[in-house]
Amino acid sequence: RLSNSKQSGVVFTRSSKINEMEQVAETWVETYLNNKNTLYNWIAYKLIPMASVRLDEKTKEYRLFFNDKLSVGFSDSCSIPFRDQNRVVDFFLNEDGWSVSGKTERSGIDPVGVYWTIQKLVKYPAAKEALETLLLGDLIPDEHPALSNAKQFVGENGEEASLVMSAYELISDIGRSFGTIYKNPFYQLWDELASSKEAPVPLLKEKAEGNINQLGRYVDWVPSLSASPDFPVEPLTKVQSVLTPIWKDIHKYRIDKSIKGVDNIPFDRSEALDLLSQQYYWIHINVDDPFDEDGAGCILSALCVYIYQASEKLENINSKDMRDLFSDYLVTLLNTIENKPSEIDRQVYDYFNTEVKKCTKGDGINDGWSLEEYAEWLRNGKSPEGKQIYGHFDMGQLEIDLFCRVFRIGVQVFRGGEPYRLEKGLMLPIRSYGPRTREQVILFNETGVSSDGFSFYALMPKLRSPISYGSQRDSSEIKSALKHNRDFWERNHEKDWGQ
Repeated sequence: RLSNSKQSGVVFTRSSKINEMEQVAETWVETYLNNKNTLYNWIAYKLIPMASVRLDEKTKEYRLFFNDKLSVGFSDSCSIPFRDQNRVVDFFLNEDGWSVSGKTERSGIDPVGVYWTIQKLVKYPAAKEALETLLLGDLIPDEHPALSNAKQFVGENGEEASLVMSAYELISDIGRSFGTIYKNPFYQLWDELASSKEAPVPLLKEKAEGNINQLGRYVDWVPSLSASPDFPVEPLTKVQSVLTPIWKDIHKYRIDKSIKGVDNIPFDRSEALDLLSQQYYWIHINVDDPFDEDGAGCILSALCVYIYQASEKLENINSKDMRDLFSDYLVTLLNTIENKPSEIDRQVYDYFNTEVKKCTKGDGINDGWSLEEYAEWLRNGKSPEGKQIYGHFDMGQLEIDLFCRVFRIGVQVFRGGEPYRLEKGLMLPIRSYGPRTREQVILFNETGVSSDGFSFYALMPKLRSPISYGSQRDSSEIKSALKHNRDFWERNHEKDWGQ
């Protein structure tokens, strides 16, 4: 695939210009860095399937083993907050030579995840072809049919597209890690590989604004509740009517107040909310819970706000239906596992089973709840007999993952101390969960200390007022969505109680 060909569209050159530098502001950067990163990604893609997956007896985690001297696993990160500088630095505790230490934009690497994802793609030749094309995308002209077809594929093919994008992101993480850790050996490689002064100039593509993963493959949100047909559909229909019209072209309707001069979301709560409030409304409440007088907790409350925003007054929102829905989903998953589960069903089960045990493990009291016990607790609020009692405040990210699975909508989360990305001037999180729907649920996680920190806020971009007259007047559905933004989000902006 790295050979130049009309079919693949790849433009690979051995020109010595590959090492050229250019000055941007006061910093010197590599002009053709994207070309180099493409090779690093390709090395990771070809290298990882050569390994074997085994359980490490010391850590009880699966790792890739290449030989007796090299084994790699998921990055074990330790986040250190620097309060005086409003930043968090991630230090990776791995000693495998693949995890970058110091400040990073992501939570490390997951080579085992790459291995299993590539194995799944073997059954889908078209998906594997799309992945390879996207990995080589910076060496392929934008107008080439191969690249256009790959982008179209990941926008239209559901489960297969999700596998492609998961592999693409995880491999890109490892490629960037390679480029940092092995910078000096790679310099020698480029001196040997690209030394020609007569070869064509390397392909230089315009850098796309925003995230490396924004490939134009968003899909519209289609709410589905197959796991719980008794759940009232009206809240979903209403919230879709106010989210979908706006997110089709969010930049057309948002208040244009671009952010400048701030690299990270401040670690301090007040400073972070001041920054976010320039572009977002926020709501921080603790909705009623039928089994807990202390309420449903920040995460579940923020998610309930999004689902019920168009059908309930803020003070009337209750977590009962959401709890039942999560329970129904898990019960359906458990029933599937007992019958004929697919490989993906098995992996989803393993993930939630592990997360529940991790969230409910007591200090010397018990080994955590089973998935069946957690599903029952969601339904009736009763903790398993003889085991430690827990509430929503202890569940961390678990409820976000359940929400994404159940409602099939993407969730993005700002975190204190972390970077954010800019898309046409709009601040957007670098952390995302669930499917890549055009419509998004936006949250802010106050703490930047741990990966499952608490105090979550529901966020919504601030939008302009409806235009009712003249050639620029809005359609009726847009006017209704903009009016809702003002009536619900502006009216409840900075509501902060119950915590």
